[in-house]
Amino acid sequence: MAERPLLMLPIPGDRPRDEQPGGGGNIRFPTKSKQVQRLTPEFKALHDALDKRRASLQISDPGVVPEEVAVLDLRGTVDDFLTATKRVPGLEWLAEVHADDVDADDDFFPVTEEGNRRPGAPVPRRLFMVFLNHEALTQLIRLFRRFEKDEEMPSGTMPWKHVFAQLKTVRTWNATDRLYESGLVEALAEVEGRDGQVVSCELDLWFRNDAEKRTEAEERVHSLVRHLGGETTKSSVIREIRYHALSVQLPVTTIRRLVPRYSRNMDLADCQDLQYFRAAGQMSVSVADADTRVALSSLPPRIKPRQDPAVALFDGFPLTRHVRIRDYLIVDDPDDYERVCISDRRRHGTAMASLVIHGDLGAPGTPVSRRVYHRPILQPDPGDISGRAECVPSGTPVPDLVWRAVHRMLVGDGTQPPSAPSVAVVGLALGLRNRPFARTLSPLARLLDWLSWKHKVLFIVSAGNHAALPGPAPPSWTGPLKKFENEGRAHLQSLAAATAQRRLLSPAESVNSLTVGAEHADESSDIPPRGWHIFGVSSGLPSPISAHGLGFRRSVKPDFLLPGGRIAIKETLPGSPARMTYDRSLAPGQRVAAPSTQPGDLDAAVHTRGTSGATALAVRSAAFLHDLLDDLRLEPGGHIIGAVPPSIWIKTLLAHAADWGKATAVFRDVLAGTTHQDKWRNFVCRMIGYGAANVDRVRHCASHRVVALGGGELEHGKSHNHRFPLPSVAASGGYWKKVTVTLSWMTPVNPMHQNWRRAKLWFDTKTLKIGRTQADWRMVRRGTVQHEVFEGDGAIAPSNGVLEIHVNCSRDAGTLEASVPYALAVTLEMAEKPGVDIYAQVRAKLEAMRVPVPATN
Repeated sequence: MAERPLLMLPIPGDRPRDEQPGGGGNIRFPTKSKQVQRLTPEFKALHDALDKRRASLQISDPGVVPEEVAVLDLRGTVDDFLTATKRVPGLEWLAEVHADDVDADDDFFPVTEEGNRRPGAPVPRRLFMVFLNHEALTQLIRLFRRFEKDEEMPSGTMPWKHVFAQLKTVRTWNATDRLYESGLVEALAEVEGRDGQVVSCELDLWFRNDAEKRTEAEERVHSLVRHLGGETTKSSVIREIRYHALSVQLPVTTIRRLVPRYSRNMDLADCQDLQYFRAAGQMSVSVADADTRVALSSLPPRIKPRQDPAVALFDGFPLTRHVRIRDYLIVDDPDDYERVCISDRRRHGTAMASLVIHGDLGAPGTPVSRRVYHRPILQPDPGDISGRAECVPSGTPVPDLVWRAVHRMLVGDGTQPPSAPSVAVVGLALGLRNRPFARTLSPLARLLDWLSWKHKVLFIVSAGNHAALPGPAPPSWTGPLKKFENEGRAHLQSLAAATAQRRLLSPAESVNSLTVGAEHADESSDIPPRGWHIFGVSSGLPSPISAHGLGFRRSVKPDFLLPGGRIAIKETLPGSPARMTYDRSLAPGQRVAAPSTQPGDLDAAVHTRGTSGATALAVRSAAFLHDLLDDLRLEPGGHIIGAVPPSIWIKTLLAHAADWGKATAVFRDVLAGTTHQDKWRNFVCRMIGYGAANVDRVRHCASHRVVALGGGELEHGKSHNHRFPLPSVAASGGYWKKVTVTLSWMTPVNPMHQNWRRAKLWFDTKTLKIGRTQADWRMVRRGTVQHEVFEGDGAIAPSNGVLEIHVNCSRDAGTLEASVPYALAVTLEMAEKPGVDIYAQVRAKLEAMRVPVPATN
């Protein structure tokens, strides 16, 4: 136990819920006559499309009732729309897709409460997808005519009146939609010139509630795949997230016909049963060969780890005999991956296990106290001639694989007990290379969100890597070895310009998970070979290969950065498309255990870098935080630790360790004079989330720094009041003070609603007198972590000496019937003053607040 352990806040009191900020006015819609004029031709086009499909089916499959997927593109909000669809026979609700707010136009624009137009403000957009047949379309047109004539709507269909008033367009879901962000062009590039090859694809089908309709749709797609010379390798259905997908393999010639740059013949992409047609979202990683020149320190003192794991890794098969990781892993291999994973190709799993157990071997730390549960999900990539790459086996849907792995670990299969029910945190130091986040949550991200809530387990995922360095060589270079100037200003500006091409990789957009980006830092003292130069960005700033956000609904992503290794670069020939290159095997970087190129060598190492290593370090920190929670149970007020799942405490403390630090001044300078200047907070959140994390700062306190924890459960409409007693010097001005508050929770999810998260929690600190200095207050409320920093040299709070923090709960996507557990962390830090121990003062006040008041007669 630390000399100054974390403190526990008193049990919170109930209070009225705070009003949610926001709103800011209404939307002005077109007149009814304008809507009728605009939408009548679109309903006619939808009618013609359905007639055309009916005519074609009379020839090919005369017994099938024709259906068409219609897209209703709305500006604004409509309540009870799902219920209203059930009132229209032949209409089946499919999905509601979150779409980014759009620019206002002369038909749809926001207005203030006084009715004045709000210039520059965006308009909310919603997309509804429905299956309809001829009967349903006829009913819709009848309802539209009632809207036109201002007639009363039939019982239960009133929401349609609002739909028609807010409808921007109505159209069919087409091949362009199905191929959106498909990754097919990239997949074709990998097999260019090899016409005999096949391409692995995933076909996301519209999820039908009726199992018989799902079977019929699947058979129709099977038939099309066979007709095109392909093969279906796997079918996967996960009802809880409305997921229905087929893994297929199709000839290269077929894929070329689907990609517009090759042909306009869309074939399978015109199938109404398909929502998306994509190249297989393949998890693929690569680690360089072990370098025998990498000197390892002596082995740290060995401990006998406990057998009940707190953290897990889903990764490649590790080299279990390596002296740095043996005796620390529980390898669970139900799919017999060991059979195909030869020793010298067990790279990524070995590297990540090494980082979790010891940290960066450039300066290894204390080993974790418990064994790490390790589930292999990667195998050597048979198509990689370098022998370095590992991937999920072809034809295996990643959501299906992760679903089975989590179920086996935490639930069991009925005949076997769960293999590791004590696990609270799962590390996925992997990303789907062909699935950059764009608009909608990926199936894997949706699955992690559901599993997080169901099992109260925290997933820590990597933001993803982009191998190509952004932009040309920095303008500050006058030759190949000149250093960056001004803290990597040119690097950050090039990242800003290329942000659209460096998006998060699935499942990094997961709402319940923590997403880790790579900080440009490591523990290496090695220098690169002659002709190479360490990329000139100091610690606290992002690695040039780290993907960045924002996340779903423009939430903060990545959540924070941890060291991901520094990069050695050199300038290539001037005038080439990319004037900088880096070598993934060169020093510096994170030093990790690796298979050796020398027979019998079981203590080899390699340098690596990227978000995988940063994620592994986060899992390592989670293991130590889990031990910390056990110690805190014995502290005064420690009973609250048992009231909240360990995964949520860990989630809160990891995020609480993040801070922008000196990156604030660097980014302000970088963005000066650019279009990002006015929204610099949003831009910094996009690049580094809540900042670089220093987890040691939240594991113990100091005389000038106090960390206190609170938690509980809240239902919709309820609120808790947490009280943090302040030291007497907090009321004085004239010297620096800083308050950091972090709230996190796991939300249940609603796959039938575009907002996805059912539970919205937020805190208010209305008595706090110093101002926000980091993330934008609106952005931090869009996910499941609210992390805010307040800083200044004035008095912190009113004279009563207590900082009050109100934690509120509200529904966000449909109903919220469950109570939601949450955890809160508060840190007070002040400039050190001789003879002033704020930790002792706060601890004494907390103990007094916990003493029960005697009853009076």
